[in-house]
Amino acid sequence: MANARRAYLSLKYNNQKLDAYIHPFLKEWVITDNLSGAADDLEILLEDTQRLWRGSWMPPQGALLTASIVHQNWYGDGKTHTKVMGLFEIDEIGLKHREGVRIAAISIPESGSLRGQQKSRSWEKTKLKTVFSDIAKANGMKLQYNSDENPDVDRVEQASEQDIKFLMRLCQENGLSLKISNKTIVVMDEAKYEKAAAQATVQMSDPYLLDYEFIKSLNGRYRAAKVEYRDPSKKKTIRYTFTPSKAPKVGRILVINEQVKSTAEAMKLAKKRLREANKDADTASFLFSEIKNFFSGMTINVKGFGGFDGKYIITQTRFAGGENGTVTAINARKCLEGY
Repeated sequence: MANARRAYLSLKYNNQKLDAYIHPFLKEWVITDNLSGAADDLEILLEDTQRLWRGSWMPPQGALLTASIVHQNWYGDGKTHTKVMGLFEIDEIGLKHREGVRIAAISIPESGSLRGQQKSRSWEKTKLKTVFSDIAKANGMKLQYNSDENPDVDRVEQASEQDIKFLMRLCQENGLSLKISNKTIVVMDEAKYEKAAAQATVQMSDPYLLDYEFIKSLNGRYRAAKVEYRDPSKKKTIRYTFTPSKAPKVGRILVINEQVKSTAEAMKLAKKRLREANKDADTASFLFSEIKNFFSGMTINVKGFGGFDGKYIITQTRFAGGENGTVTAINARKCLEGY
């Protein structure tokens, strides 16, 4: 069985592997990898009839764990491949009768100031990326800015807000998305991610596909976006209507009344707000009976499902393992075309 194909969870604490201590007691594990809007998380369930994990082996809250998924002989080559899933801080420990000790950890440290303190400061005459960079430096984190646009900022104010809430607000106002992972603030333009070539294919004929679901929703879907803003100082009204190339012939129009300085700004705003309103109109979920190399932010081609086929972007992946084997569950949404 030395060359058996297997995948398992590996943990490190203070750069020391914990596998030899944890694996004999490990009943279940789950890692959730989110594209944006929520922290990644890790949860493990440990058998504790010897009362070790509720006693001297109990880890301290706030301890940092590095989690990886290890594949052994996954491609029949006898090699070991490791995918590092990131750094997680233990924020909850529980004990339940007949189950054991549950340890939960998240990718946004509570011990840092990112979500623990309310702060007030302002920026004037700068670039948007600079604001994100300043927040990252103040929290001892790195910044990964994945957007081709870096607009000018006349003034932006953080008024008695936690850094994480301020960052989320700033992203929402500028049509961007936010992810915190491995001590890194990731700011992304999801439209840019969707344009990337598909990295994998999900087919109905996949023997490991256990379950799937697709939903097409008309609720909240718009066929066009119209920006209309009157500048009181110039006594001028700026108007712009954006209609995607493959928009439905009938449907609602999203009306936007936000400050813009030019028609070019109105065009960008219309595309961003329409994308925000329509992006979850077509969604899909899949469950596989093994660990799949699907991660949030990846684009995939979906084939064999008739009118639901197309290119999708993964918004969440959950990897799980336990006494009954391993599974991968993914949520995805259909990529938008033209905006």
